[in-house]
Amino acid sequence: MPLRHERITSFESPIGKAAWQLRQVSQALPTRAISLWDSEYGCARFVLATADIACDKLMRLRSNRCLWTTPPAYGGRGRPRVHGDQFKLNDATTWHSPNQQN
Repeated sequence: MPLRHERITSFESPIGKAAWQLRQVSQALPTRAISLWDSEYGCARFVLATADIACDKLMRLRSNRCLWTTPPAYGGRGRPRVHGDQFKLNDATTWHSPNQQN
């Protein structure tokens, strides 16, 4: 059941409002919260806005989302790479072996 339901004004963004609500709810709960988020919130902007909030976040990602590994070390020629290898969620050929398994 939702703990907070508020309208977003024209001066606010959905991500900013969600981060504010998560901060308010997390401070009011006696234990660490687990929050569930739809694919709209599975982005870097939301993760960065909520990084300092003491709660666990489970987010759905779009099936066509692309992620990248860290770039390799700078080789000394040209512009340094910004991204490493591509990881496409809907293309199993781009998946790497896991670093850790339970």
